[in-house]
Amino acid sequence: DNSGVVAVMELLDFNIEKTAEAALELLNAVAANDVNVLESLCLMGMIPVVIKFAGTNNKNAVRRQAALFLHQLCFAASQTMQMLIACQGLSVLVSLVEVDYKLHRDLIYRAVSCLWHILEIHGPGVTITDYCRILAHQGATERLVSSLKSAAQELRTMGRETGGSVGHSPSPSVTSQSNLIAHPTDLS
Repeated sequence: DNSGVVAVMELLDFNIEKTAEAALELLNAVAANDVNVLESLCLMGMIPVVIKFAGTNNKNAVRRQAALFLHQLCFAASQTMQMLIACQGLSVLVSLVEVDYKLHRDLIYRAVSCLWHILEIHGPGVTITDYCRILAHQGATERLVSSLKSAAQELRTMGRETGGSVGHSPSPSVTSQSNLIAHPTDLS
């Protein structure tokens, strides 16, 4: 029975931030990397509904919940990843790579891990070159370079604060950030 999903979709239609945040949190809990549930949500039209909450016009907490759902779609199965891409998912993921690295670090990590996964897996009939051209057209290059510069600056600053060279012996927080990139499902 999908009546609960329809109720969540209706809650999201109200476009009230507190309601949206709670509804997206519920949606993520229900989906919880369950491929069958995620596929069902896709077929019911949930991707476009959630995508609108990933935009910069929403609070960070709402955007985080939307990004978590997109992340689940990307990593659950190739079919859910393809449905995300078909619903303009690439442009949404690029938009999550924000200019303000310190404020949006978690969104950036989640988006970059999804983009990397898409490039690694790339679907049938679509080459890595095709995806790269699409991403470049959507401004991913500039956003990624900006984020990389900010991350490198943060690592240098952390190295100075700890009195060591970050390149040789990273502090625990640097290691945990590296692990978040390697294991993006650990983000919440």
